[in-house]
Amino acid sequence: MQEEAIADSLPASTFENREESRALLEKLITEKFLGGEDDEFDYAAVDDDEQYDDWDTIEQDLREKYFDEEDPEHGEEGSILTGETGVQDF
Repeated sequence: MQEEAIADSLPASTFENREESRALLEKLITEKFLGGEDDEFDYAAVDDDEQYDDWDTIEQDLREKYFDEEDPEHGEEGSILTGETGVQDF
């Protein structure tokens, strides 16, 4: 088991305080899992399943990309605006 391998790689003094050692092991296991290095977990099953996609974040990312690529119509630094007075005609 991966947890045992991690525990074996740590110095024995790490395990003198049970709460600290548990917190350390949980941190190491979590980092390994989030890094995609857990050989016992099928990451593809989650990555390829659309039910786990965060559509709000995906939509926000697409909007930001669109507006970042958009050319500004006016007001670019160093440009001279012509034909626009800022006064509305009624």
